[in-house]
Amino acid sequence: ATRIANARASSLLRARTATTVGAVIPIILSLIWAAISTTLVEPTISNPVQYLLSMGPKISIPVGLLATGAIGTTLLGSFLAMGHFAEDIVCSKFGHCSLSWVNAA
Repeated sequence: ATRIANARASSLLRARTATTVGAVIPIILSLIWAAISTTLVEPTISNPVQYLLSMGPKISIPVGLLATGAIGTTLLGSFLAMGHFAEDIVCSKFGHCSLSWVNAA
């Protein structure tokens, strides 16, 4: 019984750690993005991303990587959600509930 309790406590700790790290990383990236955009871009600039991308490689490469990462994580989350939605539809309509490519995610 003690081994099971320790395993559950360890699993709970890992889940909490993953949730905390998963929440802290986007917050840090958002704060970095806000700091960069407020210090490097004048308020009169109509398109701050385009302006930052035109500032040379020291600025444009990190900005491009951050933008690509934001788009990539949005697409990944959307694709995973669509896969689970498709699994729910197939499961409810046809009763076949074992899409192996969805379960791997």
